[in-house]
Amino acid sequence: MSVYRFTKETLPSSDFHPTSPATASPAPSAQTFTPQPSSASIPSPDLVKQLMKLLNGDRGAADRLVALSQSREPGKPIDYHYEKAIGDIKRDRGH
Repeated sequence: MSVYRFTKETLPSSDFHPTSPATASPAPSAQTFTPQPSSASIPSPDLVKQLMKLLNGDRGAADRLVALSQSREPGKPIDYHYEKAIGDIKRDRGH
């Protein structure tokens, strides 16, 4: 079995990677992804208060309305879904 060793002369300089560990550049460190809480996943306190006031403190109803909006339009910011729920309640009540 033949072992081929490429040298700088046989490859263009941009493709040359030394085989000697002493001259090889260190491998880039592996970056790990650590999810950070995004401001898009935390609703505005004012919107939460407004929705809770319209629903007389019924957190379950608020969660259901927001979840319904999220299922219909995934990918939108959380504030959008709270605003949508507030708008739907006001529309239904004739405000």
